[in-house]
Amino acid sequence: MNYKEIAQNSIANFLKGDVNAILNVLDENVEWINPDAPEVPVAVSVKGKNNVPKFFSAVAETVDISRFEINNYIAEGPKVVGWGSYDAKVKSTGKSFTTPLIMTWEFNPQGKCVKWQGYTNTSAQAKAFAK
Repeated sequence: MNYKEIAQNSIANFLKGDVNAILNVLDENVEWINPDAPEVPVAVSVKGKNNVPKFFSAVAETVDISRFEINNYIAEGPKVVGWGSYDAKVKSTGKSFTTPLIMTWEFNPQGKCVKWQGYTNTSAQAKAFAK
């Protein structure tokens, strides 16, 4: 499996709710980076595979995702970029938001992700989380 396919499979596993399958492709010391937005609970950045579930827990606890589409991918060597968008409703406020989403993956030669980074419209997300 090439790096692009690993990234695509990770998205497919996210859509199925299979966090363990995603964790299986992460390096033990992965950097998991989201935008720095304290008012957005899903903007969780951590270091280390054991801490990545904090991100998935934050998503599950705070939003209901109604549409999630990453339909475009570019791969160059061990780096992959995927982009699309998603719609979600914040559980605590009932407010919805739509945001573009860009994800980058960087893999080591063993096919493990050593760095993942997400880019979203944190302004739209923050407005939806505001009470």
